[in-house]
Amino acid sequence: MKKLFTEGWKFWEAEFGTSYETAMEHLPEFKQVDIPHDYLIHDTANLYKDSTGWYVKDFSLSSDDIKKKIYLIFDGIYMDSIVYVNGKAAGEWKYGYSQFVLDITAFLTEGENHLAVAARNKFPNTRWYSGAGIYRNVWICDYNDIFIPENGIYVHSVKKNSNGSGHDYYLYVNTEICGDVSGNSNVTHELFDTEGNKIPLISVPLSEVKEVTYGVNSFDSNNVSEDVTSDERKLTCLPSRADARYVEKAYLVENVNEWDVENPVLYSLLTKLYDGSSDVEGVKAAGNSKELEKDAAKDATSNGVILQEEKTTVGFRTTEFNPEHGFFLNGKNIKLNGVCIHHDLGALGSAYNHTAMRRRLIQLKEMGVNAIRLTHNMYDPDVIRLADEMGFMLISESFDMWVGSKTEFDYARFFPKWHARDVESWVRRDRNHPSVIMWSIGNEIYDTHSNEKGEDITRDLKNLVETFDPLKNARATIGSNYMPWERAQRCADILKVAGYNYAENYYKEHHKAHPDWIIYGSETYSIVQSRGVYHFPLAVPTLCESDQQCSSLGNSTTSWGADSIEACICKDRDMEFSMGQFIWTGYDYIGEPTPYQTKNSYFGLIDTAGFYKDAFYAWKSAWVSAEKDPFVHVFPYWDFNEGQQIDVRVCSNADEVELFLNGKSLGRQQLTHAPHSGDKIFADYSVIYEPGEIKAVAYDTAGNVIAEDSHKSFGDTDRFVVDIDHKLDKYGERDLIFAEISALDKEGNPVENASDYVNVSVSGDGQLIGLDNGDSTDYDSYQSSCRKLFNGKLLAIVKCTGDPDSVKVEVSRADKVPVRSIKLEVQPCDDLAENLNILTSEHPKVKVVAKVYPEDATDKEVVFRALNRNGTDTNIAKFHAEGNTCEIEAMGDGDFVIRCEAKSGREVVAVMSNLEFKVSGMGAAFLDPYGFIPGSLYTSFIGKIGNGNEHGVASAKDGETVVSYSGIDFGKDGSDEITIPIFTLNDDEYRFEIWKGIPGEEGSKLLKEAFYQKKSIWNTYQEDTWKLSERLTGLQTISLRLFNKYHIKGFSFARQNRAFVDVRALDADSIYGDTFTKTDGAVEGIGNNVTIAFDDYNFGESGTKQITICGRAKAAANTIHLRMKKKSLEGINAEAVDSIETLDEVKEILEFPQTDEYSEVTFEIGEKKGNWDISFVFLPGSNFDFKSFRFEK
Repeated sequence: MKKLFTEGWKFWEAEFGTSYETAMEHLPEFKQVDIPHDYLIHDTANLYKDSTGWYVKDFSLSSDDIKKKIYLIFDGIYMDSIVYVNGKAAGEWKYGYSQFVLDITAFLTEGENHLAVAARNKFPNTRWYSGAGIYRNVWICDYNDIFIPENGIYVHSVKKNSNGSGHDYYLYVNTEICGDVSGNSNVTHELFDTEGNKIPLISVPLSEVKEVTYGVNSFDSNNVSEDVTSDERKLTCLPSRADARYVEKAYLVENVNEWDVENPVLYSLLTKLYDGSSDVEGVKAAGNSKELEKDAAKDATSNGVILQEEKTTVGFRTTEFNPEHGFFLNGKNIKLNGVCIHHDLGALGSAYNHTAMRRRLIQLKEMGVNAIRLTHNMYDPDVIRLADEMGFMLISESFDMWVGSKTEFDYARFFPKWHARDVESWVRRDRNHPSVIMWSIGNEIYDTHSNEKGEDITRDLKNLVETFDPLKNARATIGSNYMPWERAQRCADILKVAGYNYAENYYKEHHKAHPDWIIYGSETYSIVQSRGVYHFPLAVPTLCESDQQCSSLGNSTTSWGADSIEACICKDRDMEFSMGQFIWTGYDYIGEPTPYQTKNSYFGLIDTAGFYKDAFYAWKSAWVSAEKDPFVHVFPYWDFNEGQQIDVRVCSNADEVELFLNGKSLGRQQLTHAPHSGDKIFADYSVIYEPGEIKAVAYDTAGNVIAEDSHKSFGDTDRFVVDIDHKLDKYGERDLIFAEISALDKEGNPVENASDYVNVSVSGDGQLIGLDNGDSTDYDSYQSSCRKLFNGKLLAIVKCTGDPDSVKVEVSRADKVPVRSIKLEVQPCDDLAENLNILTSEHPKVKVVAKVYPEDATDKEVVFRALNRNGTDTNIAKFHAEGNTCEIEAMGDGDFVIRCEAKSGREVVAVMSNLEFKVSGMGAAFLDPYGFIPGSLYTSFIGKIGNGNEHGVASAKDGETVVSYSGIDFGKDGSDEITIPIFTLNDDEYRFEIWKGIPGEEGSKLLKEAFYQKKSIWNTYQEDTWKLSERLTGLQTISLRLFNKYHIKGFSFARQNRAFVDVRALDADSIYGDTFTKTDGAVEGIGNNVTIAFDDYNFGESGTKQITICGRAKAAANTIHLRMKKKSLEGINAEAVDSIETLDEVKEILEFPQTDEYSEVTFEIGEKKGNWDISFVFLPGSNFDFKSFRFEK
């Protein structure tokens, strides 16, 4: 009998490496805990803390109990665990995600027994938040001398008619029997539907099931794990199969209801183990009477004793993996509308909870998801059961690494000796579930690319999978980001079912080259977004902002991910041979906070609290038909600065939508959801903000209104409302209550950017166990009773301890009052100005006044910034701010944004408010270093200066003079060579200094100590040229520090094409990822998912074929992914176009060898001409120091 063993556990968190003996000395410090238990989630500031988690439990056994075989089943302990029974080591298990079964019979005594479990966690051991401890269920089993082991039953169903017609299925059942198998024993099987009705099983000869390949040898222990002694098998919890036998049965089941994603019909197979020889099954053959069957059943129960009963879920379904047409379920072509997920449950951490997971799956179902990739490890077995019940197809995944590690202490250190045991545990556990359609043997495995052993390991893992699923209930596959390269392709050829991570551009080419491959997107999308955050304008990509949030407009795209939401949806939709895709990710997870260093990820369509982001609705529009669930969704919310230009987006599964502002139509737009109909997933509008209501209306093909959605302008929070999520009620699962807390203003409108701190209390039969707002930047404890709303929402999770209807959640405003919003008002500086957002030479100045809401905010300090459209500081306008008022003066033509920011008592910016301005008629404000900058155009000086000849500048005769020039735009290419015409009064040597910045100010740097000496010619400037210590790019201030009397006419810089000069990694246009450090001269310690990007490299018509990288790989050789996106063929003769690569994106692999010191290595690349954006991408497992690079002419 198998029983839950989760009560009565105590826990103590100790230093990493704490021994059993030491732990037992601290027993008084152990505290009662609930299992499942994640012991790290309580401290959000230390989610990756080295530690050993010790658990203890006492239990009693009677004299009858100890006569039986006693096993423990751990569904998951993270990680490197060891189990002690009565002071002796009974077994260990390394992997934190796979289930293990431990025979503890020999360690038990009659009466009291003591169990201790250690989870040993040394970080980093994974790339995301893993949690720690006994985070899944524990079971205890007592068996007789003859028994069916855990996961010892294997079922396989196949349609009777090979052409796929009809609803009659063959059912094959293989039962493993362990223990004393020399005596008489027998198994019987009965099938029941969900109503408990018994379904006839018609016995048929095994040979009649033509697709079944029999062979007990496939279960032989010799195939399980190499280099494992019998003693090790006991210690490492591997079952011994020397005493096992297998009973095979075959049946015909007539007129079954098939398992499908829309109607997931399940049956229950009841297996009984007898100690006698009677056989009920053999009687039920075609034509036998019910009386004979009844007599045989009576015979069995009278002549044998039932030793054990086991129930197995059965779902009758067929799958087909077709290279030309994708995936078929029960003969119907179906796209895999999939998402990837990680295993944590937000505020609950990794401690598994059935109700919390069902809530998430309900949400994914609402979005139209029919498939889930369980990344990158085995999940709790209950997730598989839920998928069976709710109608999800699963990719069950095993490993994120093989031999090559991605983090220092990850599973790679155990993989060579332990992987076979994990595969056995994994496949045996999940192989009977109809939801599981693929076994993924790995994710982004470097071994498949780095050396030939990757092919050997691929074969080994595939063989192991098929050892325990020989009839292929699911197909072996892999998710690879190395598919553009040969070695990974050879691994894919072994499997034939090829998962592509972010390599959709190669589908058609590979489909043509490998017509027998079944291709799908195992990982796509990776567009980041923060719920309720909008960084305008939509047309400008933005990835790094001062609020450390990502834009929900869809313009926060990563270098490796999709170009847009629309492109990701439509490319796969229109690719007939692709089985579908699994987008990254269904919901946010803790860890991997690309592109920042915050708490949790931004990839999800649902945040960690379970609140939908806007992208959720975009994917729903593609995956859920209007006939099934018509809807329309408009965003953003409606609370901005008057006159601000707002991008408004509308998505719907309808054919046509219309947008209204305060009742006035802004036009109708058609949407395109059918395959090959176009990529119009959004209706986009540019709207000048005015208070009121924005409303979207959706129409069917007949012009009928089928859905509406709207947002109203709102004020400060007046009250809070609590909505209990009742979606789980119909399942009778109310052990957890999910209460959504939101804010309303005085008019009853939702305050959609509310950030109020609130106190949450629970009365009745409930206990508050978690608060979550989904904010990646918020490090307040999940287990606090006081948290802030994030963009109007907060989730309270309540554990029900009795009557759920008695539970009441109450919310009150806390003392701390954050800033909700900043409203900017433009005021004239003169009475004649008409349009205050357009500055001219006649009206170059305006004032901007910031008003902070709510007015009683605790910390109302604001900071103003003048930015260009890309969010970087600009010098076409200067401003002077005092308090909440900022006076702006236009300096040159162009567009700029005045941004007002408030940290509201936090470390990072919490609230941003923007207003757009245009300057015309002023001329360019930037100085062009490649023309000539007259000396008289200085912007500041120190000391004494005088007029110089020919609009130059003259320094003082005595003392020191510093002349500075701000707003010099070197562009992206830059220069490190300056030419200065100088006139001196004599032939002496003159010393001066060239500075970046202003000497003495923060960030300034000496570029050159220069010397000038020429024969003096009266009133004549003579040029000299100097090489600087640094190539200058972008906007800079240059200062000349002079120690004698000079006349400086001005200066100019030699324009350089940065494509062919040394470029520092530090000078990248953007650097983002999980692990890197900027030092004085390099980007060092580059690790997990780091992208270093450079825009606009022009190789001209001559082009380049090589790249030289100066770097250092101390630990081992390091793979660098060079990704190049073509921008244009500017400067290329028309006749040369045919010789240029036609791919929009080119990926090169650069294998940098191990080096202890910085070294230059030159790599061959395909010929590149024209303009390109380039990025260096470092995947998990990297450890690289990057100084510079250059392309060779």
